[in-house]
Amino acid sequence: MEEVDIVCSGINHQTWYVDIRHKGRTVGKEELLAAFERHPVFSEEEKVRIDVLKRFGFYSTESNGHLSEYLPWYRKRPEEITRWISLNDWIHGETGGYLRYTTENRNWFETDFPQFLKEAEAPLSGYKRTDEHASWILEALETGRTYRGHFNVKNGGIIRNLPEDCIIESPGFVDRFGINMVEGITLPLACAATCNVSVSVQRMSVEAAITGDVDLLKQAVLHDPLVGAILNPEEVWQMVDEMLVAQAKWLPQYAHAIPAARERLRDPKVKTKEWAGAARLDVRSVDELREAKGKKASLGHGLGTKVMG
Repeated sequence: MEEVDIVCSGINHQTWYVDIRHKGRTVGKEELLAAFERHPVFSEEEKVRIDVLKRFGFYSTESNGHLSEYLPWYRKRPEEITRWISLNDWIHGETGGYLRYTTENRNWFETDFPQFLKEAEAPLSGYKRTDEHASWILEALETGRTYRGHFNVKNGGIIRNLPEDCIIESPGFVDRFGINMVEGITLPLACAATCNVSVSVQRMSVEAAITGDVDLLKQAVLHDPLVGAILNPEEVWQMVDEMLVAQAKWLPQYAHAIPAARERLRDPKVKTKEWAGAARLDVRSVDELREAKGKKASLGHGLGTKVMG
């Protein structure tokens, strides 16, 4: 990390490595692409990110699975999804992977909470500081010692080819005067185009949430790149009706629209089916998790012994 200097810019979850330097030397598309493609692990786990790098010329900050959720090209057809993802970890593109991961950890937490409390009794002096932003930002604000990072702020011209009022993610410096962003960045056109699609969807979604405008809500969902790659307009309209009815308790701004949505669903125009998804893994029980952790620990010990020997 001490040898590499990066500049990333875009919007949250669609941020791009627009400049990469190793010991001051610029690392370009072809060198980066070749390195990823020959890597025994990344070449299997990062197929979407590598393909986007190949097509756009710039690498994305997001995990393989998460990036695939924002684009219309990789989760388009069920039979193709497994070409682009890896199932060795939820973050690489497993269908509903984050839901499974959080469900398993919730179950684990409920079972092993007393053990977590015991572990938390260790004095903070024994912990090693991480690279999470918060403590470094606070240190810079309090001491004036400059900290450089990437921050989410209102654009206001920082990135020239994104809307003024959107929230961007870009480099900045923190000191006792606050966060000072690097201004005048222009994203590569393909990267900006991808970001602008999401900004438009977000704009419609926020406006719909504030006003309770159901038509605008459906238009927002319709313009989501992945939704548009998979569903036709009638399917989108019915899907949103189903969502409104299922989540009516938490959507008071749409209360006026719920009865009509229920009525439309009495005679749906689109046939639905029960389907878990193209690459969904089962949620493991606490016992299965404990067994898996035990095997992993045993494997790690064995590898460590082999290396030490």
